[in-house]
Amino acid sequence: MKSMKRRHILMMAMSLALPLGEAAEVAPALDVKILGGDDSTAGVKVAFENKGDKPLKILKPVDGSEWGWHLPVYALKVVDPAGKELPMGERCGLSGLYSDLKWPDDYEIVIPAKGRTELTVRFSRPIPSTAKYKVVFTYTFDPALETVRNVPEIEYPADVWIGTASSPEQEMELEKAL
Repeated sequence: MKSMKRRHILMMAMSLALPLGEAAEVAPALDVKILGGDDSTAGVKVAFENKGDKPLKILKPVDGSEWGWHLPVYALKVVDPAGKELPMGERCGLSGLYSDLKWPDDYEIVIPAKGRTELTVRFSRPIPSTAKYKVVFTYTFDPALETVRNVPEIEYPADVWIGTASSPEQEMELEKAL
């Protein structure tokens, strides 16, 4: 009897949540992949592909996104030939919005339905020797996440894609950082 009651309540809640004949809105799928190295910036070119039927919006990194200090997180995992993940490099303690860019306008990227955009993501770690490394890129944006340095003055736009998208692991020849 209890399970019938629960089922009835659940069905009522579902019918109230969506007008008749409408489907739930599902966030468009975001796919990321590494396209190859970018010798000019000691980083990799990454493609962001919108697999959905509607445009979606992502954000460019802010200063500290590569370290997971701020959203969106732009994480590059680099594993050496021995299977050891390379540690992050040293940096100053300053982070946040860049002074020459306007928030949020200059950080927003709208990817059209079934479209794609490319960005270069810098390595935030020294490459100790020239060799083949395994590299994975992950983009994460979720305003509910606590980052190391939440900044109250950064108010995120409401229409930014929320979720995590990771590239397949790619083996790449990387050169020792000078």
